[in-house]
Amino acid sequence: MDKKSIDTESAFVKKEAFEDVVQQLRDTEQHLNDMELKYNALEKEERDNVAVTQLTPDSEPENWSPTQPITLWSAGRNYMDISFNGLFSAGASTDEDVQTLFGGGHDPNQRGFTLQQLETTFEGAVDPYFHGQANIIFQIDSEGESFLEVEEAFLTSMSLPLNLQAKAGTFFTEFGRFNETHPHSWDFIDQPLVNNRFFGGDGLRNPGARIAWLAPAENYNELIPLMKKEGVKLIIIEPFREHRTSEFVADKTGAKVIAMPIMPGGQKETEDYLSLFDYNIDSLISSLK
Repeated sequence: MDKKSIDTESAFVKKEAFEDVVQQLRDTEQHLNDMELKYNALEKEERDNVAVTQLTPDSEPENWSPTQPITLWSAGRNYMDISFNGLFSAGASTDEDVQTLFGGGHDPNQRGFTLQQLETTFEGAVDPYFHGQANIIFQIDSEGESFLEVEEAFLTSMSLPLNLQAKAGTFFTEFGRFNETHPHSWDFIDQPLVNNRFFGGDGLRNPGARIAWLAPAENYNELIPLMKKEGVKLIIIEPFREHRTSEFVADKTGAKVIAMPIMPGGQKETEDYLSLFDYNIDSLISSLK
């Protein structure tokens, strides 16, 4: 075989290899196109299913499942948090009068086992202006009598001007750092003796109302210059939290306050977790523009 025929054969082999690579690329491109078509079809089907399942004024609501949030009024866009906790204790004492030592309304008040309380809390945004909370407790006293009561039920404003906040209902008075807290948040199993003596076993709690003003405290004087220095543009809060503090800081720093839902259904456009992520990302992007 002469040199010319060798060169021709070599060129022919390289051309075949090139055509094989081109064909593989075409096959891969076709495969990607098929996958894109399937994805678009699935996405359209999902959107159609969401559109079909959206409630109309004359339709019946679908069955609720434990994974879904509990919807209140206001076009199905308000939600509440529900929590439940139980406090139990066991102990012994050589003192005959145990109740003298443990005078708090939720203290262990007998030898052996004590049900200090079972508490259910309902909390959430009533509307853009008020946040509501109710605490219902169940107890068994030292005589074995059980009772159920509404320990707290109140509304708190979220958007009053001039750093003001209003609160009305039945609630623990915000006197000191301990009186307004609930037993499940205590560091100890019994109420401090000084609170028992001054406020009684159940604490200082009555129906009433109060107006509060948020003063520019030292921590804000440190936070605000730091935010300005770092160029913080956004303050992100949960929709059901009060806006007074965040709006105060935003007004001093030039930042924007953005309320982002944390569960599907928190906004009309968030029917599932994918749409929730899209909504939050779009909100962030639009807020930063």
